[in-house]
Amino acid sequence: MAKPTLAAIVRSALGIDRAGVRWMIPLRLAIGSGVVLAIALAVVDVSDAVPLAFGLAATGLADLRGSFRPRARGLGLSVVCMTLATGLGESVAGHPELHVAAAALIAFAAGYACIAGPRVGLAGVLALMMFAVYSGKPQTFDHGLRITLLTAIGCVIAALLVLLPILLARMGGMRSDLAVAYRELGFALKEDPHWHRRPAPVTSLDVAVARIDEVRPRGATAGWYATLTGGVERLRVALTALQPERAAAPSAALDALMRATGEFAIAAAGAIEIEVRRRHVPAAAARLGLALDAARRDLPQRLEPALAAIEAEAAAIAAALAAPYPLGRRVEVESKSLPVPFGRPIAALRVPDANRVFLRHAIRLSIAFSVATALSYALRVEHAVWLPMTVALVLKPDYASTMPRLVARVLGVLVGVVGTVVLLGVFGTGPAVLVAATILGSLLFIAYMVHGYVLAVLGVTLFIEVMDYADADAVRYTVAANIVTVAIAALLVGIVMRAWPTRTTGTIALVLAAFARALGAYATTARDPGDGDVAARRALAAARARAATVVTAARHEPGGTTVEAAAATRILADLDDAGAIAVAADVGVLAEAGAAVDAHALAALDRLAEGLDAVHDGRSPATLERWSPTTAFGGLIADAEVAFTAAAH
Repeated sequence: MAKPTLAAIVRSALGIDRAGVRWMIPLRLAIGSGVVLAIALAVVDVSDAVPLAFGLAATGLADLRGSFRPRARGLGLSVVCMTLATGLGESVAGHPELHVAAAALIAFAAGYACIAGPRVGLAGVLALMMFAVYSGKPQTFDHGLRITLLTAIGCVIAALLVLLPILLARMGGMRSDLAVAYRELGFALKEDPHWHRRPAPVTSLDVAVARIDEVRPRGATAGWYATLTGGVERLRVALTALQPERAAAPSAALDALMRATGEFAIAAAGAIEIEVRRRHVPAAAARLGLALDAARRDLPQRLEPALAAIEAEAAAIAAALAAPYPLGRRVEVESKSLPVPFGRPIAALRVPDANRVFLRHAIRLSIAFSVATALSYALRVEHAVWLPMTVALVLKPDYASTMPRLVARVLGVLVGVVGTVVLLGVFGTGPAVLVAATILGSLLFIAYMVHGYVLAVLGVTLFIEVMDYADADAVRYTVAANIVTVAIAALLVGIVMRAWPTRTTGTIALVLAAFARALGAYATTARDPGDGDVAARRALAAARARAATVVTAARHEPGGTTVEAAAATRILADLDDAGAIAVAADVGVLAEAGAAVDAHALAALDRLAEGLDAVHDGRSPATLERWSPTTAFGGLIADAEVAFTAAAH
């Protein structure tokens, strides 16, 4: 495999999942935090307002999507962990030996906590960040307990700003998850002629369905969500069935239909998330109707089953969005109470650590974080937060996730410190700038929630820089020093990850084999129109998503893999296109539906899976049988075989 390119890593670092953007919670946090902080500044001095601002802003990072109970558990755990870390950081600040020892212990705990899931892992990372901030701050507070309490107050206020509206709207959080699924499909249809190769439209819907099931809706509420979740799934299937026709005979009418359906899905997403925006749905549905009419005039009659399915599902979705939404008192769920069992995240720490992934991560993080802390003293860095905090925010359990965050961290800090100089040069220092930085930081945290990490780093940098500069006594270091310390931290993270990496791509052949077998299982049931197994199709989507994750990671990780990254990408694309033909056969829109998925191609698919398994196990794959494909489905499987034969070693 070719070495990972910096360009690929930078593209990943700068990427933003636009479909997942959440505006309401960040806006609520930004406005609420700004108001609270403005009131606090009128009562207390800046030195007391700074920890309150840290608590307000940092808690915005702790909220992940989901139903009320897991979100409340995650926020509650984060508030507790950040408060304890603040107190510990205050107590060890200025005591080098104790500081380094505490850094090693808390970093190990934070790293190993990832085994309990993303919410617990995030709480650990935020605790580590707060520890770095308060143990390495340039100013010295005389009242550590007071600062800890003010930080805790800020955390609690921000958590309430997130949770109280969810309690009032009840299923509002689930609507956001469902809206993401619609937007993922909409953006894919509008922007990518090979949209069916994207896993996000499938995986985002799976996440939404799982989270809706967490609250056990019933009655009209269950029906409303079933219509919308089932509608977007069936819409995706019908559109996938049209992809083979699009590849074989490009058509302006078909391209227009894909764009119109994408616009309808995006309009539906906006309506699901914000009720007032459903006024845009009828117009989008009308444009989709016109595109369907044009498609019926210009496309073969055999495509009518797919076109009829698109029309029916769009009508059902539009009708559901015109009906009363299940919010507040209109929500019907099995349990009206909303208990929050906080012991569950702690119990999850007892989960076996498969392959010691999280143990290795905990050890790496402990070493890197404590070394960064010790370097801050050795280099006599007056503001010691940047070295260890970069390690805390960047270092992840695997190499592929760490490298884009590392690049994003460096780029975000470079832009952030320049932005701080401009902001302070224009507005000066003082309470107004502190409030503005809190609001801006909260808004930029949107990017963190949607995997646009470089913007999140920019928000964090602006916020922390202004927090320090807002207190005139804290201006004891330079922008250049911050940039240098972040660069040193980035180098340290790079060394640790290269010296003892945890790689994702060791399973690249295995996941491709699983994808091939899942495709074979579904294609076998889909040979006759209408007989496709829905469970087999969903298993195919899950296997494809896993394969796509590993193949993408191969572009970021060093060293060779059992199947080269370029070949793996080619195999993945060929199997994706073959899957679209299987869907088309199932829907019944192919010219020769019965012959589209032939027995020879299915046998070749089995041989490809066996060869991939052999490569994963370190065995020499058997020489693949030469055969002449007679269908488009078979041609794609043959192409995948060629790519595999050329790349396996």
